[in-house]
Amino acid sequence: TIMQSYCFLNRYDDGRDLPQIKLDDIETFFAKVRAASVKLLLRFAYELSPTLTGPSAETTLKHIRQLAPLLQRNKDVIYVLQCGFVGKFGEWHNSCHELQDEMPFRRELLDAVLSVLPKDRYTMMRYPALKMSVYGTDPISASDAFSFTAAARIGHFNDGFMAGPNH
Repeated sequence: TIMQSYCFLNRYDDGRDLPQIKLDDIETFFAKVRAASVKLLLRFAYELSPTLTGPSAETTLKHIRQLAPLLQRNKDVIYVLQCGFVGKFGEWHNSCHELQDEMPFRRELLDAVLSVLPKDRYTMMRYPALKMSVYGTDPISASDAFSFTAAARIGHFNDGFMAGPNH
């Protein structure tokens, strides 16, 4: 009942607004997901592998603002919106503009993603250290774990789990 889904925005990494045809395509996809009674583990990404281009921080934040009404309108089919957007396949590594290393951008992106989601929806990041760099290294207390604070609404995904013999 939960489906991993990527929405690639690689054709729009040059600073342009997302065109209406792309937004309509995403809306159509959400309708199909709804008809199938499935929820999405959703990730947006710009950079594939290999690539020599990628979005700037400004472009990424602008596109999140553009996606906000669409995401809010279709919140019923979003289980989790992974905080991808950065780096290869939205996994927060090897970003063309090294966005994964920009500390102020981390908070801006997390704030933007959390702001477009209803309070009862969550996001995930690839590496726990990214979240800790923004919200501190202390573990969340049991009483805060199910609150609607930003730190409590951010989990982790690991696309490389068990990918090699050393994992």
